Amino acid sequence: MAPLISEVNAPAALSAEIVFGLLACLGLWASASGFKQKKSFGRAPAVLANLIALGVSYYMITGKLLVVGIPLAILASITLISAALGYKD
Repeated sequence: MAPLISEVNAPAALSAEIVFGLLACLGLWASASGFKQKKSFGRAPAVLANLIALGVSYYMITGKLLVVGIPLAILASITLISAALGYKD
């Protein structure tokens, strides 16, 4: 809760983080649109994002946060396999 109610000490860094987040959202949105249209450029970001999610779920599970870690691992695994195998025409 502290980040939401505390004062900003470095507004330039906060602004840069917000801009980076918005640019990342635009890139993932473009990739998701390509994935939906069955274009191959949408697959790689989906694979990479789910590999990152598997790493995050590993750390959640080892940190005893099983309620979040296990569902995340299952969802990331299913999506990773689906994205890696490609499309059926």
